[in-house]
Amino acid sequence: MNSTKLLLSAFGAALLLTLALYFLPTQEPNTKKTEQTAAESAPTTSGSVAFLLNTADSLRDLLSGQQDAAARESMGKTAIAVYKQVLQQDPSNLDAKAGMGFCLAEASPQPMSGIMMLREVVKTDPNHENGQLFLGLLSLQSGQLDKAIDRFEKVIVLDSENNNVLLLLGRTYAETGNRKKALEIFMRLKEKSTEPSIKQEAESWIAKLQSAS
Repeated sequence: MNSTKLLLSAFGAALLLTLALYFLPTQEPNTKKTEQTAAESAPTTSGSVAFLLNTADSLRDLLSGQQDAAARESMGKTAIAVYKQVLQQDPSNLDAKAGMGFCLAEASPQPMSGIMMLREVVKTDPNHENGQLFLGLLSLQSGQLDKAIDRFEKVIVLDSENNNVLLLLGRTYAETGNRKKALEIFMRLKEKSTEPSIKQEAESWIAKLQSAS
């Protein structure tokens, strides 16, 4: 078994065990419970929503970097199922809708349903950072570079310190041939980024763009 399969197997086993603890059928509520007991149990729901959302988001992040088609499909299905659990408990949770929309677009037979869900998220909240980011990533994948730039610019307005998105924005400007704008962004990253890999890539792009002038 190769390292990828080992990683997926270990992660899958841990995930299923953890989810089972949350999805096991619960007993019917005891009508004799005191109001105090009910109040004490109230935070459990919000806690489980947060846990499930974090679990689904972790799967979504793994999905983004996974090249194996079978693994992508499996991760996507699992993440979507967990996001559905979140939305059953909190139907208005935009973070869950954005994550589910991205997974549907990336790893399901109905990618348009995911894109529509993401559009619904940003229509409800134009400042939803992940909603804008995911639509930008999907636009980039489909070659719609101008749309990707528009989405990434919105993310940077919301979070000017997001150097990963700034790097994506610089690359996309470079691909469109906007050398001036790309250089501006890469120079900014070179000066402000403290992450060696981002700084190194920015410097590489600067040298490449300057040599092409």
